[in-house]
Amino acid sequence: MSVRPNPSHAVPGGPVVMFRLAGYQFLIASAEVEEIRDLHSASLPAAIAARGSGRQIPVIAADQVFGLPPAKLEQLLVLKVHRVAVAIGRIEGMAELREIVALPPAFHGQERSWYRGLGMVRQQIMPVVNAGVFAERAGALSPEAAATAERAQPNAGT
Repeated sequence: MSVRPNPSHAVPGGPVVMFRLAGYQFLIASAEVEEIRDLHSASLPAAIAARGSGRQIPVIAADQVFGLPPAKLEQLLVLKVHRVAVAIGRIEGMAELREIVALPPAFHGQERSWYRGLGMVRQQIMPVVNAGVFAERAGALSPEAAATAERAQPNAGT
């Protein structure tokens, strides 16, 4: 017997980017992503130059945000509205979500702010990331880290 989530607790989905991080799979709305870049160095830059304007935007390691063990970070998701770049493992593809269902009660504490809900792609249920959590983390940078980001070279990470 198949159990469907209560449709009153679902919102329309849309196109998403699937990515992997520390052995886990995540989804993020493709509308949130401006650009995907490869990380070419072993060390994570403090900031990168935004496309077009050359302004520096902070780089946040997703494994640290989600409290995961240190992961191999290979790519950056440069987010549109939140003006932050998120270091992830790797992109796994794109998909179309029919709906995003509410998080079940098993998700608690910070997890409830990390995710918008759950989505099903290729018969797998994955969390849909709340992109705003990365901007909050970037805003929480210490003044020293923010100053370092401002001094980073404009071509860092490109």
